[in-house]
Amino acid sequence: MIVIDTCVILKYALDEDGSDRIDGLLNKIRNQSESAIMPSTVLTELFAILTKRNLKEIAIEIEEHLIDSGVEVIPVNRDMAVLAGFLKAKYATAQKGFSYNDAIILALAIEYDASICTYDSEFDRVTEVEVKTP
Repeated sequence: MIVIDTCVILKYALDEDGSDRIDGLLNKIRNQSESAIMPSTVLTELFAILTKRNLKEIAIEIEEHLIDSGVEVIPVNRDMAVLAGFLKAKYATAQKGFSYNDAIILALAIEYDASICTYDSEFDRVTEVEVKTP
């Protein structure tokens, strides 16, 4: 099982270099040879970023495509929020950031014993779960 980070979805939505690998990943999820989840905060971040770029319609299409592909959206619960707070404190330093959303993604991966699928170098320091690119 993998937890999908916002940057992966954005790369796919914007048809950037490497989006074909993400399309392949979504096909694996659709064919049930891979399972994927993401916290609800990934949708928040996705819609915020794409709406700021006047791409709200693309955000809506991508969300529908993710759900149709079988990506499950997990609401952030109390336990996950508390764990994310501890992880944010552990990984955020004056030299290196670690966003609240990154901490929630990591907490979800820990809770579901999943790996994280990302292009974000902030996860390079993470030791609790496997981190990989699509």
